[in-house]
Amino acid sequence: MGINISGTDSIDIVRKLVGQFPNIKIVAHSMYLEKLFISEMLKAGVCAYVYKGHDFNELLNAVDAAIHNKVYLCPNVASIVMDGYLKNLSHNSCSSELSLTNRERDILKLLTNGGSSKQIALNLHISTKTVDTHRRQIMNKLNLYSLPELTKYAIRCGLTSLN
Repeated sequence: MGINISGTDSIDIVRKLVGQFPNIKIVAHSMYLEKLFISEMLKAGVCAYVYKGHDFNELLNAVDAAIHNKVYLCPNVASIVMDGYLKNLSHNSCSSELSLTNRERDILKLLTNGGSSKQIALNLHISTKTVDTHRRQIMNKLNLYSLPELTKYAIRCGLTSLN
C-alpha cells in the first residue's frame, strides 16, 4: 500500500481492510517518518513499514517478511519505533513494581494467578494474616485497591499472563 493517497485516511483504510480481511498482510510504503503516524499504522494492522527513500531491495525484504508472517521495519522506521519504545520503557507504569519486595512480588504473582490467601499461605509457609498484610502493602504501594486492578497491573508488567 503506497501511503500518498490524497484525500483519504490511510490509517482508516488499513483498519477497514484488516477488519474485512483478517488474514490480509499490508506492507506500508511511505515517505512519512512521523512517529505518531507510524505507530498508528502499526496499530491499525500493517505488518511492514518501508520508507520510500530506501532501495527496492528493502521493499522486497518487507514483502518477504509479510509472506512469512513476520513484522518488518526498514532501518529508518525501526529507529523511530525503538526510540519511542525506549522512552516509554523509562516511563513505564510498572516502575512502581521495583518498590515491591521479592516476597510481595511472589504474593502478587500468586494472587493474580487466582490463589486465595489460604492457598498462598500454605504454599509460602506463612500465615494467612501475613498474606493479607502483604496484599494491603502491595495495594498501597501500587495505589491499586481491587484484585482486578492488581491483575491488570501484573499482566501489563509481565508478572502473570492470561493463560
